[in-house]
Amino acid sequence: PVQGDLLELPLVLAPQVVHGDGEVYGTLNFAVPAFNTGICSAPSSRTRYTPPPTARLGDQPLLDEVIVELSEPPTEEAAKRLMQATGAPGFRIPAYIERLVLAVPPGVTIDDFVRELLAQPEVVDAYPNGHAVVLGAPAVPDDPCFNVQHHLHQINAPTAWTVTIGEPGIVVAVLDSGVDTDHPDLAPNLLPGWNAFDGTDDVHDSSEHGHGTHVAGIIGAVANNGLGVAGTAWNVSILPVKVIDGRHGPLSEVAAGIRYAADAGAHVINMSFGLNADVPVIRDAVEYAAAKGAVLVAAVGNTGMGFATTVYPARYEEVIGVGASAMHRPTAAASFSLRGPGIDVVAPGEAVWSTVPGRYGAMSGTSMATPVVSGVAALMLAQGIPATEVRDILQRTAVRIGEPATDPGALFTAGYGLVNAYGAVLGLDPGDALVFVMDQGGIIYGEPTTPDLERRFTVTRVPAYDGLHVVAWLDVNGDGTLDPGDYFGAAPISGPGRVDLYLAVYWGEAENELASAAAEAIERLGRMG
Repeated sequence: PVQGDLLELPLVLAPQVVHGDGEVYGTLNFAVPAFNTGICSAPSSRTRYTPPPTARLGDQPLLDEVIVELSEPPTEEAAKRLMQATGAPGFRIPAYIERLVLAVPPGVTIDDFVRELLAQPEVVDAYPNGHAVVLGAPAVPDDPCFNVQHHLHQINAPTAWTVTIGEPGIVVAVLDSGVDTDHPDLAPNLLPGWNAFDGTDDVHDSSEHGHGTHVAGIIGAVANNGLGVAGTAWNVSILPVKVIDGRHGPLSEVAAGIRYAADAGAHVINMSFGLNADVPVIRDAVEYAAAKGAVLVAAVGNTGMGFATTVYPARYEEVIGVGASAMHRPTAAASFSLRGPGIDVVAPGEAVWSTVPGRYGAMSGTSMATPVVSGVAALMLAQGIPATEVRDILQRTAVRIGEPATDPGALFTAGYGLVNAYGAVLGLDPGDALVFVMDQGGIIYGEPTTPDLERRFTVTRVPAYDGLHVVAWLDVNGDGTLDPGDYFGAAPISGPGRVDLYLAVYWGEAENELASAAAEAIERLGRMG
C-alpha cells in the first residue's frame, strides 16, 4: 500500500509539465469533414443548365402597377377616390401588407403616375411594383447523382443529426414558386400552404424547373424512408408560401407572403430571391416578421463580382444573408456568389441535389445555399436555441474563410465562413477550446491556454524540442474527458513558432495515434485545475 501511494504521487503532485522560453502561436479553425461520393438511382432531371445571374430590379419589366402607402389602412372607398382623382383603371388591396396597389392609367408613364399619386393628400408614399427574382437554376451534371448530398457532408449535418433531426413543431416557411405537394419525399412534412396571388391554398410549383420544390427539399425532405434525398432538417414542418410565379414575384405579393408566414407562426422564413433595391414594403414586412420572432434567411445573389453589392432582403439587418461555397473548394466562395456587405455565412450552393417535381435533380445558386442555412437554423431551434441567438452562433461556429474580423474583403466574400451544423446545434464556442503542447508520451510542455475571440492562441514557455505536438480539444459534452463527439485537433511542431490547428469531430483513438496520450494529458490538466 505504501509503495502504491508513492507511485501515485508523481501523477498528482508532479504533473510532468516542462517549461522553456519560446512561444507556439496560431489560429484555431473547424475542419471541413471528408466524405465519399455516391451514386443515386432515383429518377432525375437530365437537362443541363447553368445558373443565370441575378437580375437588377430595373432590368426586369416593371408591372403596370404602383404600390401606394396611405395615411390610413387602405379601403375600397379610398381606392375608388384615388382612381377617380388619378384615372387609375383598377386596384388591388393585397393581404397583410396594408398597402394599396393601383393600376397605371393607359398612356401615362409610371413616373408621372407616381408623381400624381404623391400629390394626393392621403398618400404617404408611392413607387412602382416590380419583381423579386429567384436566385438559382438547375445545373445538373452528366452523372445523374454527381456528388449526391455533398452539401450535407460539408456542413457536418450527419453529425448534427446525432444531436437532433428537428421537431415537427418547428415550422419553416418557404417563400418561393410553390411546391410539388404530391412529392413522396416532401408530402409528409408539408403543411397546408398559402398563395399570395389569389389567397387560396393552391401552392403548385409554377417554376419551369421546380425552384420552390428544390428549395423545400433542401430544407426538409424526409430522410430514412428509402426515397431520393435527405433534407437538412428532415423532421420539421414546411409551410409553402407561393410568392413567385415562374421566376418573378411582384413585390406586393412577396411582402404579403413574409407577413403571412410570420402570422402563421413560422419559426424560420426562407427567401431564395432578391432585388437590388431597398423597397419600403419589403423592408416593413421583414421588420414585422423579425418582431414576431421569426429567423429570416435570404440569398445574397448570383452575379459574383458583377454587382457592386449584395441584394435585398439579404442585406437587411434582420436577415441572415447567405452566400454559396464552391463544390470542390468548400472553403472558398463559389464564383457566382455575389460579393458585398450583408453576408453572414456561406453554404454549399453548387450542384446541390434535392427534390424537383416528380423526381430529383441538382441546381446551383445562392438559392440552394440559403435553404441549407434555413435547415440548420431549424435544427438549432429544435435544440432549444433562442431565435435571437441563431445568427451569432452560426457566425461563431462557422469554418473560417479568411479573417472576417480584420479583412473586409474576406467578410464581403464569405461572411464568417462555411456553416457548421454540428457546432451550431450545440451552440459551441471555439473560445472554450483548450490548447496545449505535448510529446507523444503525453508529457505537457509550456503553459496551456484558450483562444481569444478571433480564435488566436499562444502557448508560452515552450522549449525547442523535436517530437512535440500542439493539441486543441473542445469538450462538447462537458464531462472533462476526451471522448467521441468532442472536437479534437493536433499538429506536429519542432519547437516555438506558428502553427494553425483544425478541429475535427473525434470518434475514437483509432482515428488519431496521439489520442490516448492526449486523453491522459487532459486528465492530468484537469487534476491541476
